[in-house]
Amino acid sequence: MKTEKILTVTLNPAIDVNVYVDTLDKERVNFAYDEHFDAAGKGTNVSRALTKWGIDNTALLVTGRDNAKQYFDRLAEENIKCLVVYNEGKIRENLSIITDDGNLFKLNRKGSDFTEENYQEVLDKMDEFGLQDAIVVFAGSLPKIGLSKEKFMDMIRYVQQKGAVVALDTTALTAQQIVDLKPWIIKPNQEELEDMTGKKASSYEDIVAIAREIIDKGIENVVVSLGADGLIGINKDQAVKVDVPDVPVRSNVGAGDTTLSGFIAAMSRGDSFADAVKFAGACGSAAVTTEGTNPPSSQVVQEMLDLVVAKELSL
Repeated sequence: MKTEKILTVTLNPAIDVNVYVDTLDKERVNFAYDEHFDAAGKGTNVSRALTKWGIDNTALLVTGRDNAKQYFDRLAEENIKCLVVYNEGKIRENLSIITDDGNLFKLNRKGSDFTEENYQEVLDKMDEFGLQDAIVVFAGSLPKIGLSKEKFMDMIRYVQQKGAVVALDTTALTAQQIVDLKPWIIKPNQEELEDMTGKKASSYEDIVAIAREIIDKGIENVVVSLGADGLIGINKDQAVKVDVPDVPVRSNVGAGDTTLSGFIAAMSRGDSFADAVKFAGACGSAAVTTEGTNPPSSQVVQEMLDLVVAKELSL
């Protein structure tokens, strides 16, 4: 779907804080020797990747006011275009303490609550952006309080009724609810795909067959992540398996978001489905070679694109 209009929606953004210590000892005061933070959230990560690759897009975010400056200062550094709905409270912070021996301790703080006013403000911001012929990416979790699954589904249907297609990447909805929404693309892993139909896959052919059942119910594109084994993209006409190179893994965080970004980037510029799946595989591989949630550069993606191999599977 060729388009110049891409909107990412992050309803529960996060500040990812990584704190580095030599060791963590409960018997003494521990001191950090380094600290790094990223403006995060799955939709935000998609916008960061697209922007880094020169793909025009806008990020719509619902955020608490109290610590928003730090968040948006970081996005400004990356030239992310934003539409913002504010509410009371803070953007949630995800704290990771990383020790030199490789241990990881995670603590996720509570974010701000979503309100009825926020819901209408989000719809207004979407209308301000212009939804006709747009790709709208709904990615990430929902606020803990204030937005039910049913209201979230209503929001997605509103977008579809206004003429946009939806890329959906969330664990907030059940498999059946996702199928009912008929998004333009979903990006499950194999286990999530199996949950949608209650069927197990023991081969690539099984994965294709299961995905086809979902496509027959109205989901246009399914990209199944297989980790180090690459991915498979399926639509009503094609099934494409992408083999990825063995690369040093620096971080898996955000790799799935970057994979989805790659597919959207390629389709928005008019690439074929097969080429979009291949590009998605290259972007995901490039992402794991990059520290933290930082998206890979276009140069690194191109290097990976030269190494990934795509082949047709039988439908």
